[in-house]
Amino acid sequence: MIVDKCKSKLLSTKNVSKNFGGVLAVDNVSIEVHENKITGLIGPNGAGKTTLFNLITGLTKPSSGEFFLLGKKYSPFKIHKVVEKGIARTFQNIRLFNNMSVLENVMVGRHVKTNFFSMGVFSSLFRITTYNNCENKQKEICIRILEKVGLLEKKDLMSSNLSYGDQRRLEIARALACEPKILALDEPAAGMNPTEKIKLKKLVKELLFEKVTILIIEHDVKLMSDLCDHIYVMDRGKIISSGKPTDIKNDKKVIKAYLGSTSK
Repeated sequence: MIVDKCKSKLLSTKNVSKNFGGVLAVDNVSIEVHENKITGLIGPNGAGKTTLFNLITGLTKPSSGEFFLLGKKYSPFKIHKVVEKGIARTFQNIRLFNNMSVLENVMVGRHVKTNFFSMGVFSSLFRITTYNNCENKQKEICIRILEKVGLLEKKDLMSSNLSYGDQRRLEIARALACEPKILALDEPAAGMNPTEKIKLKKLVKELLFEKVTILIIEHDVKLMSDLCDHIYVMDRGKIISSGKPTDIKNDKKVIKAYLGSTSK
């Protein structure tokens, strides 16, 4: 059966660039993210991966280029607007609310799916039935998400008391609470030990069954080869290669970017 790539394409960038004081961090980059697939972005340090990620998710404004989501042009200039459009992300440096419990952190992620203000000030202040029912429903959803990522038994712990690997999983849970069409993971395996990486890989693969499309940056090339359906390789702000993991692994341009030479 022939798949219509246009119909399966959720996100794309077209000729996107970003200048920082004369330095071209992202240079005319075009990528595509397809539905229910894991798309990876790799490259050596300083390649421009994180900058491109920040452009897509609204953390940084582009200098030029176009962005398309669900076949429509969108402007990722504010991160909360991007989340409302259907893209939720995690960060390379963990950004949890340490003074909140595990469950409360995930509840924060539900704010884009709730509309307490529409109930009026009276309802919010006095927590009448409508408000309570809505809050309880959101809590049930968050509990199911925690169960999915393996943190249900730790829901009442302070997030600061979690292990490093569990904090990473909690960030993913909070992003999932937004019910994203695309989950953008910024180096989710950074700092993890081998056992934690195995659990992460299992979780990411399971998310595909939930119809969550994933865009991921990661330095661990082996992990990316095991996870991704399609990989883009960046170097010095440009895409130098793209394709299946097996194709990328044998690309001389990729080997040169990582090792500095194609010769032994």
